[in-house]
Amino acid sequence: MNNVWRLDASYFPYQKGLLPEVQSTLEIAVRNLGPVWRDLGIQIPRDSFKAEVDRIMAMVEKEAAAEA
Repeated sequence: MNNVWRLDASYFPYQKGLLPEVQSTLEIAVRNLGPVWRDLGIQIPRDSFKAEVDRIMAMVEKEAAAEA
């Protein structure tokens, strides 16, 4: 859960336009950690961050389906 809070904390200033470089590292982290969070049933508390995680994970699932 600590990873969720840390990434959410870095996403918030990105969302406000204060930290533009975080997007690339956020996407990499979510691609790596998102499946683990899903499998562990970890809930993402803030709606805007959850929407971003869902968007990235949808891309991951679409890419996986295209490779299959």
